[in-house]
Amino acid sequence: MSSLVSKAGQESEWGSDSRIAAVRRWHEKSVASRHDQSVLLLDGADLRPGLRVLDLACGAGTPALAEARRVGPRGNVVGTDTSEAMLSLAREYAQEEGLANAEFRVADAGALPFEDGSFDRVTSGFGAMYFPDLSRALAETFRVLRPGGRLAWLVWGPFDQPFYRATAQIAMRHAGISELPPEAAQPFCFSGGGILQRAVAAAGFEQVRETSHEVFSSWPGPPEEMCEVFYGGAPPFRGILDRLDADSRRQAMAEATEMLRKFYSEGRVRVPEIVILVTGVRPSNPPQRKSTRSAK
Repeated sequence: MSSLVSKAGQESEWGSDSRIAAVRRWHEKSVASRHDQSVLLLDGADLRPGLRVLDLACGAGTPALAEARRVGPRGNVVGTDTSEAMLSLAREYAQEEGLANAEFRVADAGALPFEDGSFDRVTSGFGAMYFPDLSRALAETFRVLRPGGRLAWLVWGPFDQPFYRATAQIAMRHAGISELPPEAAQPFCFSGGGILQRAVAAAGFEQVRETSHEVFSSWPGPPEEMCEVFYGGAPPFRGILDRLDADSRRQAMAEATEMLRKFYSEGRVRVPEIVILVTGVRPSNPPQRKSTRSAK
């Protein structure tokens, strides 16, 4: 299974100056809003002090920095991403927190620059949907995990849920779009029952489980901010947002703000979300598998 969006397109969009500025501006609130999702991923990965962890598509360091705190100074976390601009932010935030056990490297999930069996855990928080070649990414994950090591990947559930009803669906209506364009549909490509679970099992993992969870995105601010974040820097939905003229954009944002206001209480917007967690274990005595690394 391959991504519907080109690798080059992803890198230019996610690493653009405007995107980096938005990530920097909203970093603290974004991390706070994703607390439930990070805890779910870390618990699903069964992270403990002293473990070696690889976090794929880590962006600006969420959840890699939370993982570094969980595994402690005896452990180590390596975050990878294809955007050097995002990784620069992650390094900055790690330094601010004094997390010497976190490092960040440019790497494609389908061609990891690590030796076989290098890690105890391989995680990904909302990144697997964008891997250009899922099968290759899973093969590489299998390779770099030690026997008995654990995969834990978190992905989005269905598009039809409260936050996207209040943001993307309203924007689509004002833009005259009835169906999600491919780049906007990409985040939800694993929402159909068992799609990612079957792919993980086919890659050779055992004890594979896929579970759906309702968590909360808890934005520590008013609904106007939450709308501004979406309308100002949501790369998968750029094609929709760019079709809005100034008046349509204002109207859509006003409607979205009022819909999100229903979830606003005590200084926070708490919106329920459906996410999917997939976990699996590399067998302790796996069959011989051909390496995905190119011969040198």
